[in-house]
Amino acid sequence: MLLGVAKLAVAVTVAGPTFSTTIDDADVADWSQAGGVAHLIRAAWTEGEAAERQVTVSDEDVREAMDPPHDGLTRTQRLYEARIDLLDAALKAPISQAAAQSVTQAQIDAYVAAHPKFQPARRSVYVMRLRNRRTAQQALAALRRGLSLKSATKRYAHKRTGLVLARPGQIDPEGLDRKIFKAEPGTYSRYGTVVFKVRTIEAPQPLPADQQSAQA
Repeated sequence: MLLGVAKLAVAVTVAGPTFSTTIDDADVADWSQAGGVAHLIRAAWTEGEAAERQVTVSDEDVREAMDPPHDGLTRTQRLYEARIDLLDAALKAPISQAAAQSVTQAQIDAYVAAHPKFQPARRSVYVMRLRNRRTAQQALAALRRGLSLKSATKRYAHKRTGLVLARPGQIDPEGLDRKIFKAEPGTYSRYGTVVFKVRTIEAPQPLPADQQSAQA
């Protein structure tokens, strides 16, 4: 089948056991902003299957689910989109419910016990934020020469200085976060205008049983 920019060379027929819908070039042109023929084929199939299985949705639900008109589509078209989405969800719901009901709590508990999930290890880190890179370099050099952390903090620190207890992904910016979770404990390091030292590493802790069950 050859497609033009907005028109079909021939009509497309979407057919099931008891339904048949024809999509012509005018339909495709009307829906070119929303995916054209692919969108209309999906919609036609959904409508046909819903009719076969006697699945319906109310006009009120459709109006509540409708997106405001935009991208060149009219209110009528947005209502049609909302109806198709609701029908699709209603058709899939029994499958999802059956899958969920087929798994017992005992099976979930057994799976969780055999495949425990853990929270990432936390690190206790002393973070010193400096005014600029030059000051950060000076502070790092002084600390490595033996200057006490208390003295270095008093002499060089700018703001938001102190002990942080965090897991990966919780420290801003991302580059500092990565460097902290790669650093060796007990040594001073620098990232930009930040000087830090990893003090301790907490072992990974298992997720609470209810969270593991929810994610199983």
